[in-house]
Amino acid sequence: MTARLQNSLALLSLVALSSSIFAAPGFIVGSKIRGGTNVTEITIQFACAVQYVDHFPANESDRVRIQIESTTLCNGVPPTVAYAREQLRPADAEDAKLLEITYDGESATDQALTLAFSESVSFGIEQNGTSNDLIIRVYPNKDLMSAQPTPGPTSV
Repeated sequence: MTARLQNSLALLSLVALSSSIFAAPGFIVGSKIRGGTNVTEITIQFACAVQYVDHFPANESDRVRIQIESTTLCNGVPPTVAYAREQLRPADAEDAKLLEITYDGESATDQALTLAFSESVSFGIEQNGTSNDLIIRVYPNKDLMSAQPTPGPTSV
């Protein structure tokens, strides 16, 4: 091989590796879904600490919008990482009837997560103070639960 070809190959290798090494981390760094009989927990981890503000609607729906405020307390990323838009679908999303999670932080005054579900569910949001984690509890639709047939008396 000529020296020029070797240099070109080395440069190509560096460029190929640098795209994965220097990929910018997102605001959402991970999620976990833990299923249960009566409730499924979706935990979303953020690169920066967030404060839960409110959510809409308050009861059940196939979509919930959760308003949060990000802080400047971040783990290895600049606080500006929160001013972006992201979309993801966790690996075990079916366990929570979850279609997708969308984060919209492009407006610094109205940062929000939107969770879209495959059917109407009830939910609750849990966060104690400012933290890098937000827990969304998903409950089965009460109408579906009451529509389940109840065991009748057995005949002998």
